[in-house]
Amino acid sequence: MFPIDGPPAFEDTNKLSFLVDAIQTTEEDQDPTQMQRHRIDIQTAENQPFIRVDHGAEFADNLHVDFFPRTFPTLFPWGKGGPKALPTPDLDPTKPTRNHSLGYWARYVLQRHGGRLATHPVFCFLIFNTLLRPSNRRISTLRMSRRSFEKVEDVCANLTEDRLKRAMEEMRQVGSTRDQDIMLLLRELFVFGHAQPLSNESRLLMRRKIQALCIRMGMPAIWFTINPNDINNPVKMKLAMHRLHDHDKAKELLADLQQEYDRIALSTVDPVSSALFFHWEVSLFFEKYVRAGEQSIFGKISHYYAMVETNERGSLHLHGLLWLEGNMGLPSLIDDMANHNETEYRASVTRYINSVYHECLDEQAGKATRQDRKPIHPVVDMMNRIDALTEAFENESNYIAYCCQVQSHTYTCIKYSLQGLGDKGADAHRRTTCRFKAPWKTVEQTGFTTDGLLEIRRNHPLVNRYNRAMAVGLRHNHDVSPILTNTKGLAMIYYITNYATKLSTPMWKRLALAADVLQQRREPNALTHQPPDAAPSGDHRSTVGNKTRQFLMRVANRIFSERELSAVEVCYHLLGYPTDFTNVPNWSFLHLSTLYWAIFRRWLHLRRLAGLETDIDEPVETVNIHERGRTLSYFEAYAGRGTLLAHLCLYDYLSMIRLVPRKDQDDDEFLLSLDRLSPDVSNWMQKLRRPHEYAVPIFQGYISDDHKDDDPDYPKRCAQPASFSQRY
Repeated sequence: MFPIDGPPAFEDTNKLSFLVDAIQTTEEDQDPTQMQRHRIDIQTAENQPFIRVDHGAEFADNLHVDFFPRTFPTLFPWGKGGPKALPTPDLDPTKPTRNHSLGYWARYVLQRHGGRLATHPVFCFLIFNTLLRPSNRRISTLRMSRRSFEKVEDVCANLTEDRLKRAMEEMRQVGSTRDQDIMLLLRELFVFGHAQPLSNESRLLMRRKIQALCIRMGMPAIWFTINPNDINNPVKMKLAMHRLHDHDKAKELLADLQQEYDRIALSTVDPVSSALFFHWEVSLFFEKYVRAGEQSIFGKISHYYAMVETNERGSLHLHGLLWLEGNMGLPSLIDDMANHNETEYRASVTRYINSVYHECLDEQAGKATRQDRKPIHPVVDMMNRIDALTEAFENESNYIAYCCQVQSHTYTCIKYSLQGLGDKGADAHRRTTCRFKAPWKTVEQTGFTTDGLLEIRRNHPLVNRYNRAMAVGLRHNHDVSPILTNTKGLAMIYYITNYATKLSTPMWKRLALAADVLQQRREPNALTHQPPDAAPSGDHRSTVGNKTRQFLMRVANRIFSERELSAVEVCYHLLGYPTDFTNVPNWSFLHLSTLYWAIFRRWLHLRRLAGLETDIDEPVETVNIHERGRTLSYFEAYAGRGTLLAHLCLYDYLSMIRLVPRKDQDDDEFLLSLDRLSPDVSNWMQKLRRPHEYAVPIFQGYISDDHKDDDPDYPKRCAQPASFSQRY
């Protein structure tokens, strides 16, 4: 192994002599009866030592103890390493194993000093994909036990490449397909996505959480975006240099940083430094700026929710929503402002808006300061003295706004407006080049128009809205905007959640990957001239089911391992950092399918109209099975909640109550027994959550309104007469 990240340590003649010694075979190697074993030797050639590693003649899969040294010999020059311990003769079997989980081991080695593993272009991606496959294997096995799996088997048996490609083209053009079997296949793949990190399904879960918060606390008041400067921020530069170099070398690089900006490249090649810096800055932003439950630069924030995303170059940024204390009263804000007797109230709202949002800029002052220093240069006096910060606050915020908040037209401005530019029948507002409609008109003073629209004071046509405190502290581009309730409130919320949780991989690409897997599956084997899925002897049903399971698992592996993910995004996940930030302590899930059947079992008149049950027959209850055994559904527990909790509606019950096993516990101020005396129910108790632990219920699931849809996993609404719909 020759050093590749430093000056040459050996002459070319020495390198050749090393290679000659390394490829020389021994008597053991020449004897085919002898098994080649793993060994490491320290050898010399011309008085120069070198390491010779022989892994033997066996091929290693990802479960082999030597898998990573064999795959990345430059990262493990001693031929050892990996999450699994090498077997040794002196290992005591009574002692606990030294093996680590792959995720824990990856989190440890990625943060090692020197950054050799973190900067490797493949290592983190291989770890990420390896962690996905066991999850897909477990899901594919569990799906076989569902009663709907027989229909999935029939669908997969009748799939053809042409059928998948037709559905793919249809979805690419209109976003959906009329082939119901293909839709069923996509729903099965949708199940795999819920267990995969950084997937489209995880983004959709974020959207449901935002909608759940809107149901609980009303429309959010503030939208913000944070784009941390992960290239030349002084903190990020110090972090990257001290991770990749020793202390003296890092100090030397930092000393001449201002003169040689090519050193900045050092911070861009280490994705772990970018991930660490992003997490630290965002965590401090919520701790120091948002301060949920306390006074902050935004007022008093009750709840927040933010989502991590990547931009075109793969760096991380944040989109978030803030809910003010008393947020449910925002719908009456416009009416209260219109009241002529509320002069003081209008002045108070105007002062608040001017304190949070700013659209003014002194361009000449910013240009003058820019000649003396750059935004990345720290101002020591302002950082260490409150009086100096107060004195320089306005000038410094204006300077950062001049450097980071002025609109500059790029491809981002037109990537969504190209269609409008070519539409000659569109109005002039739609045919503007910039999708942000810049430049903007100037406004004399902050206030509300007669139409109820907010206008913030603006003296510069190209400055993006910003917050002065965020500009001084963060020192990079950001966005902060008010969200006011109006007739388009719901449409605005959907647009915000759609933008904040935008999906990176369209659904039609999944069909393209499925067609590719289907083609590989049905190609004949070149050696045996047999199809790879030739049915072995045994039960035909189990064989077909296993083939379907393998097909779904292979498609899922392709979908979730062939995605456009950046190294920063993958390292951020492997380090164990969350992809969303919120102060909501708990979430509870309300599945619409389970709710539908719970109501159907208890509503006799609904069963009569559906024509599925008589007045006497009682539908069987749904039994929830977890990996640890039988669990109790909240719908079943709600019916036996008792007189003390009888006043709670189902929504509040899901928020305030947590079901726990009894374990020989008696009732107390936090634990309440259920009234129903069946053995399954009596083994559970209702535990009251403390106020700061209340959960936010999330509505999920799907109920079809297609009366011809007979999928048992997705119940349809029963067809009722018009009089029934109006009455109930």
